[in-house]
Parts: sequence; C-alpha cells; structure tokens
Amino acid sequence: MDMGESLVASYLRYFRRCSVVSKNMHLEGQQGEVDVVGIVDAVTAGGKRTVYLCESSVHLGGGGFHGKEVERVKAKAQRALILANDLFPDDTYDRVFEFWTSHFAVRKAELTEQALQDLVGPGMFTSASMIANAHFAANVRELERMAAENVKPTSEPAFRMLQILQHIAPAHE
Repeated sequence: MDMGESLVASYLRYFRRCSVVSKNMHLEGQQGEVDVVGIVDAVTAGGKRTVYLCESSVHLGGGGFHGKEVERVKAKAQRALILANDLFPDDTYDRVFEFWTSHFAVRKAELTEQALQDLVGPGMFTSASMIANAHFAANVRELERMAAENVKPTSEPAFRMLQILQHIAPAHE
C-alpha cells in the first residue's frame, strides 16, 4: 500500500465526493497504471459526470525524477489519457488529470503544468494540473482537519492514520 496514493484517494473520497475510488487501475493490454481514479456521481451543469485520474509521487527527499520531471509527468498523463479514452468517454465525463507530489522544484512544477496543457481539449482532458508542494500540503491539512472531526472507520489507511493521530490521548506522566 502506498501512503501517497491513499492520501490522494482520501481527498477524492472525502473532499471531491467521489463515490467510486480505485487505486492502481491497469491499462488494458499495456504496461502501466493510473495510481488513483475517482468518479463523482453528481452530474455537472454541462450534463456530465467528473472522473479524476491522479498520479501520486510522494518522495520525502525530493521528486525522484532525476532531471526528467516534465517528460515523466507528461508520460504519466498520457497513460492516464489512454485509460480515460478506454473507460470514460469525453461526451459523458469531464476528465480531470492531477499530478500530486509533496516535493517538486517550483520552476519544474511551472514547466510541467504548462506541458500538461497540451493534453487539455476535445477528446483529451477537461483540465490537467499539478497538486504540488504548498498545494499538496494544504490538501493534507484539510484531511487532518476532517480527521479531527470524524471518528468513523474508513477504508483509507492514510485517512485512518490521520484520525488516530488527531484523536490520540495525550501522554500522562
């Protein structure tokens, strides 16, 4: 189990209100997978449902891409687009790609965000973005706040750990 994927899945489930969240969805007949996919049941104003196709890279010591950040993230987005085209037709779904990462060089994040825009448009993603650094941290803080208010069991290990940490009794001397 990958904690980064579980954090993303928790955010999709509890904040984006995805009724279906799946991790490690494999591409049919190809090598590769999409880390987290979430589907919102509610129909948008445009008459479509929303599907989030997310990749997660949580490396506490850095991004782990060794200088090829833009190319690697764009390749992950292209794989997610293959899955989207196979399972979530753009006439039925608003397809959103997000790359979640705790540590990413700011300039590289800007360049990557720009490169992802090549995959936005008809027959592609509705939007594509980076959830990086401070944005990533803010989303985790939102999960922490929600975990402090919620004691119900959950299927998401990362959210359950946040619940435990938020509700743990202080040590007595």
